[in-house]
Amino acid sequence: MSKASTLEKEKRIQSVMGWIISGMPTYKLLKKVKDTFKVENRQARRYINEAFNRWKPEADENIESKRHARIDELKEILTGMSAANKKTPAGIRTILAVKKEMSKLENLYPAKRFIHSNDPDNPLPENSTQVSIFQIPENNR
Repeated sequence: MSKASTLEKEKRIQSVMGWIISGMPTYKLLKKVKDTFKVENRQARRYINEAFNRWKPEADENIESKRHARIDELKEILTGMSAANKKTPAGIRTILAVKKEMSKLENLYPAKRFIHSNDPDNPLPENSTQVSIFQIPENNR
């Protein structure tokens, strides 16, 4: 095969990154790259490795960017569902679970705090929300 131009290579790697984001397993990804771009196994693996290597610098980013990436991934799940699947009970449960996870990531729900304290000198915060308090028994059991 002839060598692909730089622009064509970028388009191919972006396509591979999209397939990776959609959650495609590696063996299916390899087959799809070979079939779509008409390349050999070796070149398909190079495209996949290049797509994965582009995420390596992003692995060191802060928690906010990871949170936004996860929200985008969840939105992709919602948009990828078929219209027929969205109307079934299982599809509705999936939609609700995804939206609940997105709400947690967007900090719409306050985080639950579990405080284990038996120390009278260290009082528990009074104005925090959803605080569960567990008292440790005094009978040394």
